[in-house]
Amino acid sequence: MDYSGRPSVGKINGAKFLNAGVTNVNHQLETGLELAGQWGALSFMGEYQWMSVKRRSAPDWVWDSTNLKLIPATSAQRANGVINHTFSTWYFQVSYVLNGQREYRGGDSFVFKSVTPATKAGALELVARYEVGNQDDLTDVDPVKGGVEKITTLGVTYYPRKNIRFMVNYSFVDNNENAMCAKGYSPTGVKIYDPHFQIFSSRVAWAF
Repeated sequence: MDYSGRPSVGKINGAKFLNAGVTNVNHQLETGLELAGQWGALSFMGEYQWMSVKRRSAPDWVWDSTNLKLIPATSAQRANGVINHTFSTWYFQVSYVLNGQREYRGGDSFVFKSVTPATKAGALELVARYEVGNQDDLTDVDPVKGGVEKITTLGVTYYPRKNIRFMVNYSFVDNNENAMCAKGYSPTGVKIYDPHFQIFSSRVAWAF
């Protein structure tokens, strides 16, 4: 099983810096928790996801990728193949609206909608977000080194009217030593270690 991920705003080239592979998987359980709220011009939202990966009993056979056939497992491979693993990811973001009113829909389908400017000058929304993806599970036996990625994002959105928005985000990405770009996106065909980089993104949206 492949558990991989990429920066939340870095989907242009598809490069993934979190790559955790677990063999001999029997089943998995994913649990999530979400929280969102609003207080006047201030709104917040966050999410936490936890993945539990349970493995089968010790494998009698393993795949030989060189000769493309099954071969008997060694004692070390049998011991490694039964260790369970867990991974997690979470984010939290907060925004504040200046000179405007954020709309929302309550009830069973609580949804943040657009911002209505209070004057013809338009409204500004200031946003801050922090997220962590953890695909390292450094167990004593068969540790998984999928990487840890932390991203801090600062953003500004301008609403000249209710149905038009101009968005600008700047993100700071911090990877640990195990978070490396998959070799499929590398010009040299090997994994790339890039511990710190920034992402600039912009968007114009018109609802009609």
